[in-house]
Amino acid sequence: MLSGMKVLDLDCPRCGCGCDLRLEEDVHVVLLTCPGCGTPLVSYYGQTFQVEPSEFKYLRQKGGMKEATGQLRRRQTSSVLVREVEAHHEIGESVLDHPVGADEILDLKFALERCETIEDFLRSL
Repeated sequence: MLSGMKVLDLDCPRCGCGCDLRLEEDVHVVLLTCPGCGTPLVSYYGQTFQVEPSEFKYLRQKGGMKEATGQLRRRQTSSVLVREVEAHHEIGESVLDHPVGADEILDLKFALERCETIEDFLRSL
């Protein structure tokens, strides 16, 4: 670990996904979404809580918070997934640059039916 990095251990109360969040700053309150299930979370002095999407949006819009750059490492049984943490859109905003068509929806329904769990389906995307 790089010197000066702050590491927060996070466990999603909804899906149980475990992550390590590495930040360059010493912070006590962090808003993020679970990389496993997308649930809005708040880490408050080492404890992780699920928050309603409306509360999450309110806290982000209220101000007084700044975006932090770091790495979110998802703990998995056999490997660790590393990705940069950076928000590119607000909750509820479209992440696609085009409307989803009927063919795409049908393809997603077929893919969902072939998967044993929702997690398998999301990993396949």
